[in-house]
Amino acid sequence: MPKPQKFLRKGYFPKEVPPSFKTASFARALDPTAAGFPFVDASQPLKWTWTLNHSLARASQVRRVLGVPNPGTHWALAKEISENWQDLRALARRSSLSRSVPTLRSTQGRAAVPAIPLADVMFLRVDARSVGRYLLRADIAEFYRSVYTHSIPWALHTKAVAKARLRDKTLLGNRIDAAVQASQNGQTNGIPIGPDTSLVLAEVILGSVDESLQRRIGPVRGYRHHDDYELVFRTPREAEEAKAALQSILLEFGLHLNSIKTEIVELPVRIVSDWWLYVREFSFTATGDPRAKIIQFFDEAFQRKANAPGEYVLAYAIGRLEKENWSPREWQIVQPLLHQALAAEPSAAHKFVRALVRARVEGLDIDLDLLAETIHTMLVEHAPYGNASEVAWMLWASMMFMLPLSKDACVAVSTMNDSFVSLLALDAGKRGLAPDLDLTTWGNFITSDDLDGENWLLSYEAGVRGWLPSVGGNNHVGTHPIFSFLASRNVRFYARMRSASQRTLDKLAETDAASYSHEQDWHFWLDLDDEEEDDETEDGE
Repeated sequence: MPKPQKFLRKGYFPKEVPPSFKTASFARALDPTAAGFPFVDASQPLKWTWTLNHSLARASQVRRVLGVPNPGTHWALAKEISENWQDLRALARRSSLSRSVPTLRSTQGRAAVPAIPLADVMFLRVDARSVGRYLLRADIAEFYRSVYTHSIPWALHTKAVAKARLRDKTLLGNRIDAAVQASQNGQTNGIPIGPDTSLVLAEVILGSVDESLQRRIGPVRGYRHHDDYELVFRTPREAEEAKAALQSILLEFGLHLNSIKTEIVELPVRIVSDWWLYVREFSFTATGDPRAKIIQFFDEAFQRKANAPGEYVLAYAIGRLEKENWSPREWQIVQPLLHQALAAEPSAAHKFVRALVRARVEGLDIDLDLLAETIHTMLVEHAPYGNASEVAWMLWASMMFMLPLSKDACVAVSTMNDSFVSLLALDAGKRGLAPDLDLTTWGNFITSDDLDGENWLLSYEAGVRGWLPSVGGNNHVGTHPIFSFLASRNVRFYARMRSASQRTLDKLAETDAASYSHEQDWHFWLDLDDEEEDDETEDGE
C-alpha cells in the first residue's frame, strides 16, 4: 500500500510546470503523529477550498486548464486513495479494455502512471486492428471537466447503493466524493487535471463504463487509453450499435462523446502520423553537409506542421534534437531555427527552454541577445491573454540565463492572475531581472482568506519568503491552522535556482540523452535548494 506522501511528493503538481515548483518538503512534513497536525478530523466535514488553475498551451490552440487543489483538502483525498489503493486498483482493473490502469512506478518521476505509456499506443493499434474491417474511434468530450463527482460512488458501489446511502461516510466513494468537492469549493462538476489522484479516479469511473459496455454489446476487440477508445468490428452496423451503446452508458455517468473526434472508418488506416515517422527516423549523420541536413529537417518539420496545425509537430521535433551532439558550427544553424519553431508552436516552450539548457550545459554558446528578444516577444504577446504556461517557461528561462526583462514585459506579466507566473516573476524581481513589476494586484492576495482561495500558492509562498507583506500588516500564514503548521515545518513549494554546476554535468553524463522526457524529474538540470531523496519502490502492484 503506498503512503499518502507518494501522491503528494511526486503526483501533486502538474508535470508541465517549471522545475522550480516542488512538493518534497510538503510530503515530508505530513507526519500525523507530529504535534499540532491539523489535517484530519473525521468528526468534522472538510473545509471547502478553491483549486489553483494554470492555463496550459496546446498545439490545437484550445487550451487546457490544469488544477492544483489546496494542500488541506488534497491531503484528505490522497489519504483515502493510498489507504484503499488495492481496492481502487482492483476496481479499475475490472475493465478488459483499459490500457491506462494506474500503476506505481517511481522511475518515471510520477506517483502513478498508466500501465501502457502513450508512446506504446501505436502497438495497441496494431493488435486491435488485426481482425475486423470497421474501426470506431471514440473520444469523451472534456472528460475531466465533465466528471460528475457523485459518479465516483456510483462507479465504486453502483448507483442504486450510492443513492440509497448518499450521506453514509462508511462508503469509500462518498468520502472521496466529499474530498473532491471540498477541493473545488463544493462544486460537483469536474476533477482537476494534473494530480495523479485524478488518473486513479478517472480509471475507476471509466472502468465501470467499460464493464457496462461489454455487458451490453458482448466481448469486443480493441482498447481504451485514458478517455480515447479504439474498437474494431466486422460490419458498420456493429460499430454503430457499439457507438450508440457507449453514448448511452456515458450519459448515465453525466458524460458524452465528442462528436468531432468520434467516427467510424473502414480499415486499414494509418497507424501513426507521417510527420511523426519523419521526425523520429530522420538521420542527421547521413552523407552530406550536416548544416544542410539541419535545414532540411526543419523545412520538412515546418511544412508538416502547416499540414497538421493541431498536432505537436515542432515540440516533438525539438525533443528529437536532444538525441544529437552538435558541433559549435552546427549549433549556429540549429539555434535560430529553434527560435522560429517556438514562434510557430508556442506550446513547445518547455521543449525549447530545455534544448537551450542542455546546449549550455554541453558548452555551446547561447545567443543571449536573440533569447532576450524571444522572451520579450513571448511575454508581451501571451501575458495579456492569460497564457500562463508560455509565460512561466519564459520567466524560468530569463532566470536560467540571467536575462533582464523589459519594462513592457514586466508590465504585461504584472497583470496576470496565476500563482506559478507570480512566483517566478517575484523571484526574477528579487534577482534584479524584473525591476518594473507592479505588485499591486498580487499584493491583494496575501491574506488568510486567500490561503483557502485560488491563489493559495502565491499567498503562502510569497508570505513565508517575505516577498510580499500580509495585507493589514498581520502574519496571515501564522493565523491559518493548516498553513501555519506547514510554515513551522519549513515547507516550501518553490525552490530557488542556483546556476548549473559540475554536478549537473556529471548527471548528464550518466543519463542517456535519448531517454530525456518532460515526464522525468528535472532536478538534475540545476542545483535546487530543496533536494529530493530517492523514492522507495512501492508494494501492491
